[in-house]
Amino acid sequence: MHKHKVKPGAPTFNTLLKLYARAGKFDHALAIYEEMQQTVEPSIVTFNTMIDGCAHRGDMEQAVKFFDEMIERGMNPDICTMTSLLKGFGRARDPQRAVQLYEAMKQGGYQIEERTRYAVINACLRGNDRENARRLMREMLETGLTIRARTWIWMLESDIWADDENAALQTLRYMISSGARLDSQSKGLFIKEVRDRGGFLRFQRELKAARTSDGHDRKD
Repeated sequence: MHKHKVKPGAPTFNTLLKLYARAGKFDHALAIYEEMQQTVEPSIVTFNTMIDGCAHRGDMEQAVKFFDEMIERGMNPDICTMTSLLKGFGRARDPQRAVQLYEAMKQGGYQIEERTRYAVINACLRGNDRENARRLMREMLETGLTIRARTWIWMLESDIWADDENAALQTLRYMISSGARLDSQSKGLFIKEVRDRGGFLRFQRELKAARTSDGHDRKD
């Protein structure tokens, strides 16, 4: 851009960064970031874009470096910064750091958004931290939030794969008491899976009795 004597501002650079990051061309994004610093001061949008790009590709070491640089420049991370980091820790199968960051956000007075809650829950489920995932889901319910069906399904799958019938029953009961319902296809697949595994008789019984979201309840 400089060879044509064009002097783009931060918004132009940030737009280019987003385009390259979303297209998976992170090397190009890094080159733009380096060029940007020759003429303009990176903004919080700049750092959020770079952190999100690193997190999306699972490069949390680089994401943390951008985060540290952001702090050194005197910028305060916002909810977008933190949510990107949470998602990145999830992709890196590092639920411990995700939970630590989430708790630090609460203590730091951040306004916790629904997407942030899902990011840390997903990080726990990806990392097989069922205990924290269940605790955070319960926290959502106690806050009066509705948990989406696919999160309940993921939690049930995790309990079943762990051969933990008591936990699966607890998850199913929490789900039903919250007003959530499985669709008939998911219900049928769960019934087939636990039958194939053997056992889970109490879970099978309660699952069969559960109403579905589409009204096509299995009776077998």
